[in-house]
Amino acid sequence: MELLRIKNLFYTVNDRHIIKNLNLSIYPQEIYALLGANGSGKSTLAYLIVGCDGYRPSSGEIIFDGKIINDLPVHERARLGITMAWLEPVRFECICVADYFTLRADLFLQHHFSLHYHQLTISRW
Repeated sequence: MELLRIKNLFYTVNDRHIIKNLNLSIYPQEIYALLGANGSGKSTLAYLIVGCDGYRPSSGEIIFDGKIINDLPVHERARLGITMAWLEPVRFECICVADYFTLRADLFLQHHFSLHYHQLTISRW
């Protein structure tokens, strides 16, 4: 079963589609990376998943662990394990991407789940 599912997600601002009909499934114990040009909606998707103020899907569903979370406030999503982790490259000077992704490998070995999705961290402990 998916840990996170995005179903037919639309996000529109001033008649401009930022996210249009996005469907995505994220499974436990897998690592995903979201890549795209500046302005392509990566951060917007993270804000929608986390539930930041001012970010609500125009339509579609965000489903976490089988429950639709569209209407949950950010603090309730945080209780479920959905949080934002801001990247600060200055703190990671001289570290390659492969090493960055394995910084939390000890948690995987303990059967914990950690997902880095752009600036988004979703965890089930």
